[in-house]
Amino acid sequence: MKVLVIEDEPIYQLYLKKYLEKMGLHVFTCETGMSGIQAARREMPDFIILDMGLPDMIGTDCLDILKKDPDTMHIPVIATTADATDEFKTETLYLGAHIYHRKPITPDQLAFYVQKIRDVLEEVNEK
Repeated sequence: MKVLVIEDEPIYQLYLKKYLEKMGLHVFTCETGMSGIQAARREMPDFIILDMGLPDMIGTDCLDILKKDPDTMHIPVIATTADATDEFKTETLYLGAHIYHRKPITPDQLAFYVQKIRDVLEEVNEK
């Protein structure tokens, strides 16, 4: 499975990459929303982990662009954020995130979310 991590914090990006690779996933990373959108279109990952606080755009804008693009709208997204309000969570899920999580994500939580995404993808592929 290919995973795109869109995360501007280098240490957290490395943390996610390390644990995802331990799970046998191929990981590629981007630091900005625009580079993440371009990478998603080019690489067609199986899922995306999207930081909602990016330097060039709000994560909800990035998510909205990904979900309106016919080429990327089907890709499951795990949205992560350090600052969370109920309204922001509701908006993020409404825009199409499959999972919303307040940072940090523990290795066990990450493994759980990856399995949930795998289950969804298997279900879709069986249809």
